[in-house]
Amino acid sequence: MYSILTMKKSLFLVSSFLVLSFFAKAQLQTKSVSVFKNNKAFFIKSGTISPKANQYQLTGEMPSALFGTLWFQSPLNTLKFVSSSEQNIEKQGTPVTNYEILKANLNKNVMLFLGSNESAEGVVQSFSDDYDEVTNTYFMPAFVTLKGKSMWQSVKIEDIKRIGFAETPVNTVTSYEKKKVVTVEFNDNKPQPLNMMYLEDGLNWSPNYLLELTTENKGILTLQAQVKNDAEDITNTDVSFVVGNANFKDANKLAWLVDFLPDFESSNDPGIYANSVAWKSSTADEAAPPSPEGEGVEGESSEDLFFYNLKNLTLPKGSRAQMELFKAEVAFEHVYETNLTEISAYSLENYVFQIYNTEDKDLKTYHSLKLNNQTKYPWTAGLCFVVNAEKGLKKPISQDVLNYTPIKGDNSLKLTESPDIKVSQTEKETNRKTNIRRRGEVQYDQIIVEAEIKIKNYKAKDVKMNVNRLVSGELLKSNVDWKKTDKITFGNYLNKTNAVTWETNVKAGEEKTIKYSYSVIVRAN
Repeated sequence: MYSILTMKKSLFLVSSFLVLSFFAKAQLQTKSVSVFKNNKAFFIKSGTISPKANQYQLTGEMPSALFGTLWFQSPLNTLKFVSSSEQNIEKQGTPVTNYEILKANLNKNVMLFLGSNESAEGVVQSFSDDYDEVTNTYFMPAFVTLKGKSMWQSVKIEDIKRIGFAETPVNTVTSYEKKKVVTVEFNDNKPQPLNMMYLEDGLNWSPNYLLELTTENKGILTLQAQVKNDAEDITNTDVSFVVGNANFKDANKLAWLVDFLPDFESSNDPGIYANSVAWKSSTADEAAPPSPEGEGVEGESSEDLFFYNLKNLTLPKGSRAQMELFKAEVAFEHVYETNLTEISAYSLENYVFQIYNTEDKDLKTYHSLKLNNQTKYPWTAGLCFVVNAEKGLKKPISQDVLNYTPIKGDNSLKLTESPDIKVSQTEKETNRKTNIRRRGEVQYDQIIVEAEIKIKNYKAKDVKMNVNRLVSGELLKSNVDWKKTDKITFGNYLNKTNAVTWETNVKAGEEKTIKYSYSVIVRAN
């Protein structure tokens, strides 16, 4: 009875394996990948498949598709439904346990050494139960049965110390591995195209910029993509690196169809990162300077996103890569900036200042570059490494974040602190109206504040200076033109907040004074 059951199970599994082998020949191929900066990537796969019994089964490594993003599509509209289940998949390998060695040499004569003075000899006939029909799971059997010259023996497999053979042993064994299989059900068996798309964690890119200062007001800006692939192999595939903030609400868990996969965890083994890929887009003469419009990969806009498109990219799972996306000649303006301290509306209205008099000395001044994006690409936010290349030998200057800059937009990139430009501020109360407002027992006064900003340029060249300050109250007048923007205050404050910027040129060796005034309501008791 045992041998009959075993035969039935074997025939069933062999037929199942033949079906799966047929389906596995037509796996879908990755056609395109869109990589976002939040460690998510969008895969599109397709292929022409030949269903059997109206089914196509996707085997092998299942994608870690995220919830709500896994879709199968039939261009011929013959798809009925998609399901997944666990199945025992047959595989061939080298035997590593005593059970696998004996299984590979079924019906062969063997000598089993069980101890120093005990052995058993015979032809391997069968094994005890190795399959659970309830859970459809294979396990290690407890006994092997040998047919000897005069008797049959059942030997406990765990007691076997060594195995001897009378002839050359077989070194390949058939075993079964339980895997999830995704089954796509069709209305017919006709060969037809099938598409699959999904969002997946584990593939990420980060923009890095290099700005080489070649003259006083021009430089070469290069954008490079740093790529980390822990998702799946990418081979000769069109890959797009996406600029913009995509909204993938609730795509933070696996789709139910593939939720049998373990949670993704990064490996600490440095060996997994042994692969690396270098990719360069430009085929132009390296000595030729780039144009102001920029030279690099093709790009396109879609809604509020921008896609840097690369063709035929190969990026194995576990690899890291650096890829140049564009290079452009950019013009810039040197700007020196300082931010003055401010007293918040909350402090003015909740604390008593007996004498309103502040003085800022030795405020820090920063040297920045004002860049205008005249390229055909938007500049996504990323670290920018700045080097001076005016004399051929590149010297490091700074590294800071270049914020997102749309096409035709401008931005400011901070370089260094400039000790050659000294800025100080003093301000004083010049007039006061008392008890202009009350809140319960609290009295408020209105004062007029006159302030001076002194800028001393110790450099041997003229500079453009931007001075910024948040001012609470009503702005009155200034001897230098100022740009004023009302800021939203979310508290119930008596004073509004103004963002003020003075833009002025300061000649070499000059000391310039900016005088301005404003009124502000302050707590008096």
